[in-house]
Amino acid sequence: MIYNSEIYKSRFFKSRFFDEFLDKIKSKDSILVDDILDPEISFLITFLNLSLKKDILIISTDRRKDLLYKNLSSFNDNLLEFLSWETLPFEEIKPSLDIIGQRFDTLNKLLVSKKNNLLICTPHSLLQKIIPSNVLKDLSLHLKINESHDFDNLIKKLVNLGYKKETLVSDKAQFATRGYIIDVFPTNLDHPYRIEFFSDEIESIRTFDLETQKSVEKKKSVDIFLADELKFLKEEKKPTNISSYLKDDFLVIFDDLYQVEDSLTALNSLKIKNSKYFLSFDSFLEEIKKNKKLYFSEKKIEDISRVTYKENPNTKDKKEISFEVFQKHFDALLFKHPFRTYLDFLSLEKLESILDHIETFIDKNLKVMFLYQNETEKKHILELLDKKISLDKNENIYFEKGFLSSGFIISDQNLSIIPYNEITKRKVIRRQKFREAYHSPVASYHSLEIGDLVVHFHSGIGKYLGCDRLSNHLGVETEFLVLEYANGSKYMFPSLNHT
Repeated sequence: MIYNSEIYKSRFFKSRFFDEFLDKIKSKDSILVDDILDPEISFLITFLNLSLKKDILIISTDRRKDLLYKNLSSFNDNLLEFLSWETLPFEEIKPSLDIIGQRFDTLNKLLVSKKNNLLICTPHSLLQKIIPSNVLKDLSLHLKINESHDFDNLIKKLVNLGYKKETLVSDKAQFATRGYIIDVFPTNLDHPYRIEFFSDEIESIRTFDLETQKSVEKKKSVDIFLADELKFLKEEKKPTNISSYLKDDFLVIFDDLYQVEDSLTALNSLKIKNSKYFLSFDSFLEEIKKNKKLYFSEKKIEDISRVTYKENPNTKDKKEISFEVFQKHFDALLFKHPFRTYLDFLSLEKLESILDHIETFIDKNLKVMFLYQNETEKKHILELLDKKISLDKNENIYFEKGFLSSGFIISDQNLSIIPYNEITKRKVIRRQKFREAYHSPVASYHSLEIGDLVVHFHSGIGKYLGCDRLSNHLGVETEFLVLEYANGSKYMFPSLNHT
């Protein structure tokens, strides 16, 4: 028999390890868990997120954060990520509008959230100074239908936030006006918005298409955040860092000590101490002196640090230790986790297919939890299982919607977790959702004259010969722009897809 269950509900966390782990997290200042893999780290973080009901700050690295986010996102609806500028610490260059938008979207969610938050940072985004929360409130617009706003004052506010007035909106951080209509492309959103007024009252809010300039979808509200972070950061007298947006008793988690230390070393090599836009790591450590801390290490702590055991404990799975990292000494309770790999459990050196060993799991009275992301994956798992075992006679097979990058066994629960990608051996990569590149609409090209030199994104410099109407590959008559290149060669492309 197959059960639909909920893997992160209390029934799967009812064990000696999880009870003791939660108790030590609450009672001890610092806990260290070593010799632990990515999905197991995510499993424990999810457990703490559901159990503690407090803000959690995870310090990860650029190399690890995407996989961490993917592993956590299926089971934590309060997960946020704070991106760093892609510029170097000593450069006073405006970062990408997409990154600015995502940064302020995250800050706003932290600001207005009444629930606990699970936040991922890198050393770069953690130490980078930002605008204080009390200032941020005045540097954003939250507009809703039927609200009253002075039209002229709203335009002034957009300019103050760093938005540039254009004839037509063609990219982020731009706005345009026509009568009592404001078109604006917020940095934090994927589509531009059209706000229509009747007198000083917002009558409608819609998204619109950049190419056709036609309204697309009705909306009830729109949030518009700062477009020029660097400008306001320069003017801010008391900048802060991301930790100030969290509730005071937040838990600090170091995703992997070795990787975080390596990332911090690379950041320090850029001389961030000389940058007015960065907090020192020592200052951050002083800030979190009273906060509970959880350190994870994929390697055994003895392999990356000099370790001093403070006492000879009666049990082998909990030890008070002192260790070195970030060129400093730290004290923590070394806590042994209950996770085992398939290879270790099965006493194998290589594993071709996990389903080949499903009967072994069942014979050893293991509960088997399959993770799937959609019904197609679930159906595929069932088809494969049907060839291996009699599903109707097995009461220890469970299904849960979710994702982990790889599976493992929780020994003290007699539970095996098998994600779909463990079966297919397919690597899943999290891809950041960024907008496509936008370009000026066709109307802005009407000023071109025959013979003008223009630059095509892919083909280079050519001479503009005008427009022609031809049938495209679908047989539909379409307007094409015509460019001439060397030796009289011509290049024609649809005017709506120009680059």
